[in-house]
Amino acid sequence: MDSYYVIPFFLAVHMPESLYDDDVSPEYTFEARFTATTYEKQSQPNETSLDPHSSGTAQAKEILKSRHTLTLKIKCRTYTLNALFCHKSSHKQQPSEAETLEWLEDNYRKTIFQVRFNDSGTIDYAIEKSDNDTEQFLLNMYRSIGTQLSIGAKIDFNRENMIFKTRERSVIGTCPTVFKIKRQRTVKNVTRVLEKDMSLSLPDDYDLKENEVIRVFKWRNVPSCYETVIYMFGSIFWREFYSKYIEKNPSDRGVKVQSTQIPGEQKEMQILTVVPFLIGVTSVLDVLADEPHLESSYEYNYQVNMTSNFQYYGYSGWIRSSNDTHLSLNILCSDVQLKSMICYIERCNEMEPAPLRILESGQLLYDINHYILCNNRVPFKIMIGTARINTYIVDRHSIPKELINIYRSITNQLIIGVNINMMNDMMNETFMMNERSNIAICPTSYAVSVFSVEPSTANLNIVPIPLVNLDLRKGTMIIEKQLIISECIAVSNYSFSAGLWPEFVPKTTNTTALSDRGVKVQSTQIPGEQKEMQILTVVPFLIGMKILDVPAEEANLKLSYEYNYEVHMTSDFHQYGSDGMYEKRNDTLLSLNFLCSDVQHESMMCYIEPCNEIQPTPRKNLESQQLLYMAPINPSVFYRNSVPFKIMFGAKGIDGYIVERRSVPKQLMNIYRSIANQLSIGFNINDTVSKTFKLNERSNVADCPTRYEISVESSRAKRNIVLVPLVNLDFQKGMTVISKQRIISECFVTSNYSFSAGIWPEFVPKAAKVATLVHTSSWIHLSAHEIKSETTNIFNFYNQSNYRVGFVRERVNLELKSYRNISPVHIPVINKFNTVELDIFNDNVL
Repeated sequence: MDSYYVIPFFLAVHMPESLYDDDVSPEYTFEARFTATTYEKQSQPNETSLDPHSSGTAQAKEILKSRHTLTLKIKCRTYTLNALFCHKSSHKQQPSEAETLEWLEDNYRKTIFQVRFNDSGTIDYAIEKSDNDTEQFLLNMYRSIGTQLSIGAKIDFNRENMIFKTRERSVIGTCPTVFKIKRQRTVKNVTRVLEKDMSLSLPDDYDLKENEVIRVFKWRNVPSCYETVIYMFGSIFWREFYSKYIEKNPSDRGVKVQSTQIPGEQKEMQILTVVPFLIGVTSVLDVLADEPHLESSYEYNYQVNMTSNFQYYGYSGWIRSSNDTHLSLNILCSDVQLKSMICYIERCNEMEPAPLRILESGQLLYDINHYILCNNRVPFKIMIGTARINTYIVDRHSIPKELINIYRSITNQLIIGVNINMMNDMMNETFMMNERSNIAICPTSYAVSVFSVEPSTANLNIVPIPLVNLDLRKGTMIIEKQLIISECIAVSNYSFSAGLWPEFVPKTTNTTALSDRGVKVQSTQIPGEQKEMQILTVVPFLIGMKILDVPAEEANLKLSYEYNYEVHMTSDFHQYGSDGMYEKRNDTLLSLNFLCSDVQHESMMCYIEPCNEIQPTPRKNLESQQLLYMAPINPSVFYRNSVPFKIMFGAKGIDGYIVERRSVPKQLMNIYRSIANQLSIGFNINDTVSKTFKLNERSNVADCPTRYEISVESSRAKRNIVLVPLVNLDFQKGMTVISKQRIISECFVTSNYSFSAGIWPEFVPKAAKVATLVHTSSWIHLSAHEIKSETTNIFNFYNQSNYRVGFVRERVNLELKSYRNISPVHIPVINKFNTVELDIFNDNVL
C-alpha cells in the first residue's frame, strides 16, 4: 500500500500500488460552492405596534432580494508533504446571466495557488503575481476555500463523540470555537468516490470504515474573536451587489452604516474612529449613497491644560516657598485609522510664568526649550493597542527626548489602560488591574461612575467603536484611576514641569522619585561615598532581586546577571499485563541546569547546560512499533548546551517563545516548555483579591479551568539572594504558596504529550497507541530567598481497542540556586532575522 495526503496532516488516501513518483501525489478534485443571499429590511410606517416599548413603527420585515451561487471545481496535488498545489478547472454560476466585475473575468479562471498546513490546519497561502485588485480578491477567495479544508484543532479520532472548546484561526479571525465531533458508523447511501481497493485514514492511524461518516461541527463565538476580518465574497464577485450594499474599498477609518429611511436623496451615516479601540463619532449625514467609497479626512482638536505646584522645603522641614505653573496648548490628530493616528502640537495658548532661559548648569535637572515646544509642529504617529499605547513613530532626530516625554504625557490621557472587552461589566463600581502608562507599570485601582448630564452644545455625537463593550446612552462615564506607587515597576520618574520650569527646582536636587502625592525631589546630602540599591528583574512581571552597594557613578550602568535554576525531571512508568494485572515499574531521572540572562521587563534569554545526570541511559534504534511518538528524542542532545531561546512574558506569565527557525526539534522544544512553564503563574496576581478562586489557565500541557489556592507559610530558606515581589505579594509575612489544580474534565484542549515517553520510549507498553492526560497540578513557592515550583502530570496509555495498558507519572521540579554577574558578551544570542515565534502550548512549532 502507498499512502498520500489528501489534506496534509489530516486526511490520507491508501492505494494498492505506486502510480506516481515519490514527490507527486494523485490529483484530487474538490467542489466548492459559494452562495450569496441578500435581504432588505422594510418597515411600514402606517402600521402601529402595540408593544409598549415600541416607537410606534411596525417591526421591519426581511424581504429576499436575490440569491447567487458560484460552484468551483478545484484540482489539487499534495506538495512537499505540507501543502496543496491547486488550480481551478471549471466554474458555474446561477443565475448564469449574472454579471461579474470585469477585472475578474479572466484572471481568476487561470490562477494557480498553494495552501500550506500544519497539524492544526491551514498556515498561509500563495498565488501567482498579478495586479493588486486581482491578488486581493483571489487570496480572499482561496482563504475561504482553504478554511473548509482546515480542521482547526488537533483531534484524537480514536475517541468517541467529543465536545471541546479551543481557539481556532480561520478566514474571519481568531475565535473561541466549540468543536463537536460526531461519528456515524452505518450511514446509508454514502456516495463512494474512491475505487474499491482504496481507503482513507485520519490522524493517529484511524482508518475510516465502509459507510462510516465523521462530522466535525464548529461554532465560533464571534463577539469574542480578535483579529477579525469582515469580508463578503458575494459583494465583490457579483457586480449588482457592488454599489448597493457594500463599498469596494472599506475604510479603516471607521465603519460605514447605510441608512435607507431618509426621504428624497439617499444618504449615509459614518462612524469614524476618533480614538482607536475606544471611541468614534458619527459624521453628519451628507455622504451621498452613490459615493460611499470616497474617504473623508477629519482632524480632531484637543485642548490640553498642564498645571503644577512646586513646593520647596527648608532645612527645618517646613515649606519655604510654593510656585504654581500653567501650560495650555492644542494638540491636533488626524488620519485616525484602526490602530494608529497622526498628531502634532499646534500652539501654546498660555504659559505662566514665562520660563527663565539663562540658568546655570548646576540648576538644570533636565532642560526643555519651551520655544521648541510651542513652535514645533513636527508630526508623530501613535500606535495604539486594545489596552494602551504601544509605541510612537517619529522622524529620526526630529524631536528631543524631553519633548517626546511631554507628548507621551499628553496622549496617554486618551487611553483607559485596560482592554474593555476583557471586562465582564465596565459598570462595576471598582476593580483592580495592572496598567502600563507613560510613567510606570503599576497596579491601578479603577473607579467607574455614570452621571446624567445635559447634552453638549458641541456638534459631536460620540459613540463607542462597534463591538466595544461600552454603553454611553446611560450618561457620561467617568473613570478614575489611582496608581499604587509602592508596587509599581519600571517607574520613569520624569517630571515635565521640572523640565519646563527648572528655576523652581531646588538647587541641591539631582534626582526625582514618583510618589503617591506627586513627584518627590530628592537631595543627596549623604556624607562619604554614595551607594545605591538596584532592583533587577528575575522573572518578568513577578519577581525581582535587590542588588546592594552599587556605587552611585555606576548606578545607571546596565548590569548583566545570569540566574541558575536546578531542574529535576522524574517519572515512574507502570505497565499492565494482558490480563489487566499490574506487571512492572520503571523509574527515570533527568537532572540539568536551566540558565537565564538578559532578563528584561517582558523577556529573558535562556538555554540548558549539559545534563548532570540521566538514569537510565535511553536506548537507541528502537523498532518503529515501539514508538508512541514518531520522532523520539536523541539522548545525545542532553550532553551539550541547548540552543538559546527567548521567553516572552505577560502579566499572567509566559506568552510565547522565540527561537531560530529550524533550530530545535518539536519534541525537544516541548521539554524546554515543560521546564520554562514552572516560572509561569497563569493569572494576573494584581487582579486577584480572593485566596481561592477558579480561572482559566493556558499552560504547555492544557488550556483548562484551574482551581487556585494562595496561602502563606513560614520559610526556612536562607540563601544569599534577596528577592522582592514585582506584584501584589508581601514576602515579609512569609513564603507565598500558589497551588494549581487543573480540571481535566473541563479542559478546552490538552496536548497529551509526555516528555518521559519521548526520552524513554522503551518503557512505554508496546501495545500503547495513544497517551492521554488524566491529571495535572502545580505548586509554586515564592519568598524573599527562594523560587521553587513543581508540576505533576499523569498520562494513561491506551491500546488500539481503547483499553488502558499502563500509565506514567512525571514531575518537573525547578529551583533557583544561584546567580552571578556576567559580561554582556557571554549572553547567548539568536539571529533575529531568522526567528520564529512559538506558542506556549506543546507541539506548536513551525
